[in-house]
Amino acid sequence: MIQSETNHDALAAMDGEIRLEFSDGRSPPKDFDSVNEALAKYGARIWPLDLKAAPEPIRALLDRVTLTTDESARVRGHFLLSRERLLQLIGEAGRKPQVPGGGELSTLDADQ
Repeated sequence: MIQSETNHDALAAMDGEIRLEFSDGRSPPKDFDSVNEALAKYGARIWPLDLKAAPEPIRALLDRVTLTTDESARVRGHFLLSRERLLQLIGEAGRKPQVPGGGELSTLDADQ
């Protein structure tokens, strides 16, 4: 289970479905769009990723519990998103680049 940065919501993948749970007991959203609506206030969203469309060698690696460094790099490289797609997803999540054109795309974990 992945905790949100506020610890109020938890996103859980169960039996191929996505479910968002609230720690205050609110009813969970029932569909994909409702989950994204609930996550929007955090500037986050989810989207489907068709793992079956990956080539057979990548799908075989996805079925394994552990990967070597090289295998892990191959999987990441296959699913790596272009800069344009990343900026599109950032915009769809309700965020705006602070620098024209997106600036440097990196993440910062303030808790680390």
